[in-house]
Amino acid sequence: MPNLSLRGVDEEMTEQLRAVAEREGASMNKVAIRALRRGLGLEDKEPKRYRDVSCLAGLWTAEESKTFASNTAIFERIDEELWR
Repeated sequence: MPNLSLRGVDEEMTEQLRAVAEREGASMNKVAIRALRRGLGLEDKEPKRYRDVSCLAGLWTAEESKTFASNTAIFERIDEELWR
């Protein structure tokens, strides 16, 4: 694969790349390549590979999370009759 050097990358782009890289635990290079692919309309050609469920984290609103916790609270109860 060929290498590419970019000139004229301003501080704002650099800081955004760094912030995304830190947030995702990825390298700035990986984030930049993904941004270029997306910008060029090539992102569908690169399959997404997940190693965990972190892509699902934070998708619920606070209200949805509260509703879920309320609706599943019954599963936290222990039926003492079953354990005698």
